[in-house]
Amino acid sequence: MKMTKKILVLFSILLFQNYLNAQKYDVSDSIELSKPNIYNLFQETIEQDKDFPTTPWFTDNTNDKYFKSDTIKLIHANSYKRDYCNIINWTFQKKDEMIRTFADYCEEPPTAKVATENDYFRVRISEKESNTFLELYNKNRLVEKFKIESLVKNQILSYGHVIQYILTLVRTD
Repeated sequence: MKMTKKILVLFSILLFQNYLNAQKYDVSDSIELSKPNIYNLFQETIEQDKDFPTTPWFTDNTNDKYFKSDTIKLIHANSYKRDYCNIINWTFQKKDEMIRTFADYCEEPPTAKVATENDYFRVRISEKESNTFLELYNKNRLVEKFKIESLVKNQILSYGHVIQYILTLVRTD
């Protein structure tokens, strides 16, 4: 009888943990890495509800992490919650053009560096040998190149059904 109660309690705990995990992400889907899918997603981040401005993709830049890390996770969510103080935003103007800006959201008031001509990029996506690459060009010069490792779409229940995309990029030479 005691063993049955222990199993029942353990089973209840496992069910409760699964319920909590399900509350974090209602839906989590990998998106096929293809040139059209990625360009379409960038275009979607521009074409949003007229009541909200274009929301950028963002990544952690604490201690210049963006420039020092081989792997970068860019996040796009239709909310303004940021988990980092120092971030880099990629704000798309067209599906293949974006502005990179630096911001600090933890100091009051929040600040952002004004974009200069060096912060405007043309985005080129290519597919080679079953890999997808993202290249950033400034003034017709290749500045950065990444292999696209993954693209995931999450629906987050805890933030009122926010849709979040996570684009994982790996720096290449």
